[in-house]
Amino acid sequence: MSDYIFTALKKISVILLGLISSVLLARYLGPELRAEYAIVVNAAAVISVVLGLGVTGSFQSYRRSLGRSVSAAHFSFSIISCVALTVLLLILWHFIKPFYALIIAASISQLLRMQLQSYALIEDIRGAAVSSFSGGVVEVLCVFLFWLFFPESVFWGVFALFLKNFFITILSGYYIYSACVGGVKKEGFYTFFLEGSRLLFEGGKVSIFKSFPYFLLTVLIMINYKADILMLAYFNVDALILGAFSVGVIIAEYLWVFSDIFKDVQISRSSRGGAAADSAFSSRVALFVTLVVYIFYALFGRFFVVFFFGDEFSSSFDFSLLVLAANFFMVPCKILGSYLISSGGIKGYLLAMFISVFLNVTINGCLIPDYGVYGAVISSVISYSFAGLCVVFVFSYRTGEKLADVLFFNLTDLRNIIFLFRSKLIR
Repeated sequence: MSDYIFTALKKISVILLGLISSVLLARYLGPELRAEYAIVVNAAAVISVVLGLGVTGSFQSYRRSLGRSVSAAHFSFSIISCVALTVLLLILWHFIKPFYALIIAASISQLLRMQLQSYALIEDIRGAAVSSFSGGVVEVLCVFLFWLFFPESVFWGVFALFLKNFFITILSGYYIYSACVGGVKKEGFYTFFLEGSRLLFEGGKVSIFKSFPYFLLTVLIMINYKADILMLAYFNVDALILGAFSVGVIIAEYLWVFSDIFKDVQISRSSRGGAAADSAFSSRVALFVTLVVYIFYALFGRFFVVFFFGDEFSSSFDFSLLVLAANFFMVPCKILGSYLISSGGIKGYLLAMFISVFLNVTINGCLIPDYGVYGAVISSVISYSFAGLCVVFVFSYRTGEKLADVLFFNLTDLRNIIFLFRSKLIR
């Protein structure tokens, strides 16, 4: 089965499970607690990226240039880092307010999951898909049980996320180990960890200094995505409106995730030496598929939002449409950015994201006090479109690929995709 088809099946299952989990969370928590949950999750996402030091980004470049030997070192680095952070959190637990301790605990679980899932995506793209699916099932089951048997609480919502991260982490670690060891020699998991630790402390396999540009890039991307919710909370936007807006953002993210089918494949392929033309193909097909999904959602989405989330979240549909308009411009960033990171073209990508974040935060600060969530959406549209166009031009300049080949889906692409599906079905 093609990597694209397998990843498409994975993403469809992730979208369905994610939407089910979001519906259950909305029903379980209600708009106000859903807003508080959104603050915890978005803050944890930003903190986990900061704590990650850009190691997952630099791993793509290391893996392309040095081969599979870097995987064990990165695996050990992630384990050691998160154990150290967990011990530190336990020591300081009584000195931190419970709400902030919850955010930090969620950040640590998110960090380890994010790093190991990134390594697994490159070493075993299908294993990474199984990990994501399994984690999604665990989260849905947990939220459903909490909804049935527990009073509404942000803690239990975050705990479900923690268990999801835990299962994805364990499975990702297994697939990394199997990919790196299975085809060479059968050594124990503990031996694999020790070998990775030796390579780590010998140097040359993981460099925080070399990871710094990737760290900055990852932080900027995360801030760009999460700035809206955090700044709306900072300006004390009404919790009911913020809760509805956060659900709209979640819906938009799950519809946007169709482009991740192509992003995940490109991360895996470009890190192992994939060509620029393949990235250009993925970009234009992803833009087309995303546009088709958006049109269907615009026509039929309102009924489903009200039916699944309830009347109190009816405004989430309007918010999600506005957020989708902003997200569309970031599709090329996801896919072409993977190639730029792997091939050493990070400087132009980094500059584009820096300016984009500056625009996002500045415009949010100017517009949210007067226009609330609509000011946040305007800010996202402007900053995301700037970032997307810049990355397209940087990629085209570095690789020589024509802009049309990056942006516009064509009949040849359609024939190739139809041929691919026919060949797989016949087989």
